[in-house]
Amino acid sequence: MTNYPESSDISIVYHTIQVTNAASNAGVFNGINTQFGWSTHSKANTALGTIGGHDNKAPQNANILLDGDVVDTVINDQDVMWGIKR
Repeated sequence: MTNYPESSDISIVYHTIQVTNAASNAGVFNGINTQFGWSTHSKANTALGTIGGHDNKAPQNANILLDGDVVDTVINDQDVMWGIKR
């Protein structure tokens, strides 16, 4: 098993990018490159949406989001993740 440093032990400075805390799902990428072994799936429900403009308000709202999906989406994740040992 690989022993990774605690997040407080990390200090990366690259030009104006400064990283002082990182997790197992973090990365710093610059230029034209390809990262292997990454996989992500997500879903977002927005009941209100966005409010644009200057000093706009939306007081006393009641937002209802009806998400009737039992399963949002079936994910058959068979990514080839080179270099990742499971």
